[in-house]
Amino acid sequence: MKNLKEVLDIWKRYLNENSKKLEIGNGLKFVEGELVLEFNAKNVSESYIRESLLPGIFCTSGDEVKFDKAGNASDERIVCLCNILKNFYDIEPDVTWDSNGRLCLKYAGDVNLGNIVEEIYPQLVEVGDYKASIIVALLTGMTTKSGLLSCGYMDDFIIEKSPDYPIEIIAYHVDFKVIERYQQNGDWGKSIDYLANVVNKFLADADIVVMCTNTMHKILPELIEKTGKEFVSIIDTTIAVMKEDKRTRPLLLGTRFTMQDDFYVNALRDNGINPVIPEQQDDIDMIHEIIYQRLRFGVIEKADEAYLYNLINKYYELGFIDCVVAACTELPEICKNIIIPNTPMIDTTLFQAEMAIERAVELAKELNDLK
Repeated sequence: MKNLKEVLDIWKRYLNENSKKLEIGNGLKFVEGELVLEFNAKNVSESYIRESLLPGIFCTSGDEVKFDKAGNASDERIVCLCNILKNFYDIEPDVTWDSNGRLCLKYAGDVNLGNIVEEIYPQLVEVGDYKASIIVALLTGMTTKSGLLSCGYMDDFIIEKSPDYPIEIIAYHVDFKVIERYQQNGDWGKSIDYLANVVNKFLADADIVVMCTNTMHKILPELIEKTGKEFVSIIDTTIAVMKEDKRTRPLLLGTRFTMQDDFYVNALRDNGINPVIPEQQDDIDMIHEIIYQRLRFGVIEKADEAYLYNLINKYYELGFIDCVVAACTELPEICKNIIIPNTPMIDTTLFQAEMAIERAVELAKELNDLK
C-alpha cells in the first residue's frame, strides 16, 4: 500500500494531465496540522476543484465508485482512491469490471464515498496563494528562425517585466512550403483560411497571439475577424517605436510583398510616417532574394551584407532617411554590423516580442485583480 505522499503525487499528476487550468507545483507541506498542496491556477477556485474536477476523478453511486473505461480511466486513479480509503477509513474495496465496461469498487463500511469531496479532499488540497497566468501563442514557421528569435526575446522580457505573474508561451510551427506556394500564386485567401484554422484548432487557449512574421501581417485583419483573438501587430509595434523615438523617414526593407504591397506602407503613412522604398526594382528583387534564398535558411553571405550596407548608406547620404525598419525577422542578423550615423536599425521582431509581454502583464494584472 502506498503512503499518503505517494497518493498525493498520483493525484498531482492526474490534475496536471486532466485540467488545462491547473499548474501543480511541488509545494507539499504541513500548515497548521493540514497537508497543503500549493499550485498556480488560472481562474480557479476551490469550488471549481471540488465541483468540476473531482467528478472527473471518480463518480459515486450508492456504495460503488464507477470509472468509465471509455473515459480513459487510469489505474493510478484507482490506486489513488483505494489508498485514500485505506488511509482514512481502513477500507479495502474489491475492484471489478461490470457488463457495461465500467470499473466498480465495492466495499463494506459505513462511509458514503460522496462525502470524500467534503470530508477528505479539503484536507489534502488547499487553494493557496496563486496568480492567474496568461498564455501567449506564437504562430511561427513563416521563416525558419522567426519563432526561435521571438521566443528567446520573450523569455528575456518575461524575466525583466513580469517577476510577479506567470506568463506561458506556446507555439505552433506551420509548414512554410504551404505559405510560400500561396504567396507565389497570390492566394492570400487560402493563407487566411490555413492560418485561421491553425489558430482556432491548436491555439484556442491563447490569450494573445503573436504572428512571427512581417509579410503575413498583410492578412492580419482577416485573421482577427476569423479567430476572434487578440494579436500583437508587428506593424503597430513598429509605429509606436518610431513615434517614441521621433523617427519619420524610415527606409523600409523586407520581402517584395512588404515593400511593394500597400498594407505596411499605408499603415506607416496613416501615422505621419513617410517610408522610403528602394527605387529600383532590381534592389527590391535582390532584397527579396537575400531573404528567401539565404537568410531564412540561416545563410549569411559577406556579399549580401556589403550590398545592404551600400544600399542603406546611399539613402542616408542623400538625406532621405532617419532610420531603417528591418521588416523581416532575419534582417537584423545580417545588418548587425552595419552602422550608419544617427540612423538606427529597428528590429521589428524584438519590439513585437516586448510589446507582447507588456500586454500579457497588463492582462495578468487585470485578471488577478478580479480573483
